[in-house]
Amino acid sequence: MQALLSVGKVPESVQSLQNDRALPVEVLILDLHLPDIDGIEVLRHLQAHPHTQSLPLIFCTAAADAEIARALSIAPRASLVEKPFKLQTLISAISSVLRPSSST
Repeated sequence: MQALLSVGKVPESVQSLQNDRALPVEVLILDLHLPDIDGIEVLRHLQAHPHTQSLPLIFCTAAADAEIARALSIAPRASLVEKPFKLQTLISAISSVLRPSSST
């Protein structure tokens, strides 16, 4: 069985902050190094709102280990994909964060 996914993009992170309520997403792929705002700030904004605080996240980055650890410690349902990556790696990360937790 093959799952179908729709993909959308928000070109600027500030725009994503303003439109987060309008985005009907099941998972967010977030780069930690965005041109106009730090990805950690986007993460904090998402977690401050009840409708996005449990949104599964995939961090896509080539960042240093300390920054990755900080981001993963803040996000309860998160995975990491290091750049450069293969499509199958991203697909596996998406499947992982969408899979129900064994603790629920």
